[in-house]
This record gives sequence, C-alpha cells and structure tokens, in this order.
Amino acid sequence: MVPLSEQNPALWRRSLIDEADAFLKRAWRGGSPGIRTIQATIHGTWCWRKSLDEPAPWAQVLALYDLLLTHRDDAIMRLNRAAAMAEAAEPHLAMCEIDSLDAQSLVNFLPYHALRVNVLQRVGRVEESRLAYDAALGLGPGPAERIGLERRKRALDGL
Repeated sequence: MVPLSEQNPALWRRSLIDEADAFLKRAWRGGSPGIRTIQATIHGTWCWRKSLDEPAPWAQVLALYDLLLTHRDDAIMRLNRAAAMAEAAEPHLAMCEIDSLDAQSLVNFLPYHALRVNVLQRVGRVEESRLAYDAALGLGPGPAERIGLERRKRALDGL
C-alpha cells in the first residue's frame, strides 16, 4: 500500500485528470457544492500535483474537510479530517480530534486504528501506538494493508 502523498502523480493519466477537472469546475459553478462535489474535489486536489516534487496539498484537503463537515458531521468525516490535520503539521490537534470520538463505536473499524497508529507516533505516544498496531492487525486487514502495518510496526519496534 502506497500512501497518497507518496504516489507519483507523473505516472497518472493526465488526460483523464483534465477531463475530471472540467466536471469539477462545472459542479462548483452550479451553486452551493454538495457532499459529492466536495469529496470529488478532495480527490481532485491530489491530482493537481504533477510530480512528487510538488508539496502534498494537505492544507487544501483540510479546508475541504472543514467545508464537508458543514454538510455531514460524523465519525468517519472527523477521522478523515484528523488525517489531513495531522499531515498539515497539526498532529496534536488531530490527536485531540481522534480522542474525542467514541472509540467503542470504532473498535472494529481498521482505518480508525491505522490513523491512531500514525498520529500517536507523531505526538510521541509510542507505547499506545504499539497497542494501536496490534488492534489494527487483529482486525484481519487485507494483504497489502497487513504488510504495510507490519513493516511500520517493525520500524517502531526498532526505536
């Protein structure tokens, strides 16, 4: 599994991206954007990069999640927003956001644990991060997710 910020946009089909971008622009001109338009714009924001040399658009993605929350405020949106927040150089705020969620309702949701792993490490809560790895791996992720989680856990264990 390759995180979006590490995927090389130079390998993507620019003609399809340009076509999709035209649809996005038309959707935004149609008035107040809805949930689908905002979500599509989040994906489109990633596609505007032409190479890995360009910075990942985390600040723009975070702003779009802020807008999305005005339409739908639930745990999944908050998790996605927290991921963007952590990457936009605000991991402590992201951890507060994650900690404010109802952990019991997310106990079987792999992305919750995977995000916790990442943000806990960023804020220096290494032991809790190890437990989050165990929780994520205990949910039986697919092969690519398992390999990624196990690789990152081994790196953490090396600390």
